[in-house]
Amino acid sequence: MAISCGNLPICYIVPGDRHGLRPRDDTAVGCVRALCESPLRVDTAGKWGYTNVTAEMGVKRVFFAYERLQGRGGHEVGRALLARLYREATGEAHPEILRTPLGKPYFADSAWHFSISHTKNHAFCALSDRPVGIDAEETDRQLNPALAQRYLSENEQARLHTPDGLLRLWVLKEAAAKCCGKGIGNWLKNTDFDPFDPRISIIDGCYVAILEEYHAV
Repeated sequence: MAISCGNLPICYIVPGDRHGLRPRDDTAVGCVRALCESPLRVDTAGKWGYTNVTAEMGVKRVFFAYERLQGRGGHEVGRALLARLYREATGEAHPEILRTPLGKPYFADSAWHFSISHTKNHAFCALSDRPVGIDAEETDRQLNPALAQRYLSENEQARLHTPDGLLRLWVLKEAAAKCCGKGIGNWLKNTDFDPFDPRISIIDGCYVAILEEYHAV
């Protein structure tokens, strides 16, 4: 069931039976909240989310939200989402945002981690109690094929069997780069992702990848 808060579809995720988690119809803040060790799942219309993590896999929290830009700037909307998610997680305003020497943003004096991505039409934000990276691309975006030769490993290039394969791999690579904080670089040719990695979701016309605790190889 779609629950709306302003322009933002929301759903809370709560522990379910041993087969996973079930959605609960609570309207309090515009976000998807999860106790998770596995990928976020969102239905194809982007109406609500769920995760298939089992309760015995441990308690890890990921707060996720997205919103359509509707003429606003992606940076502006992404930061607004982050403020809402942090307040939902902690009850407080988020601390100052700093950057590492390689440009990765992080909170000063906070154990929480975050990542923001925006496309021409959407902004996405993930907040986690462990390092996290999120990337999103509109499903109709056409990437330069030269990216495959420059940033895909041999195994990844061999898996390009569908027209959207490169785009799917790219969101995984960007999410990995954000998570580990190394940014886009030649090290990305050492990854071994699959275009149909279950950590990719289709949300409101976008491919969205969320990776946690990714370590660059």
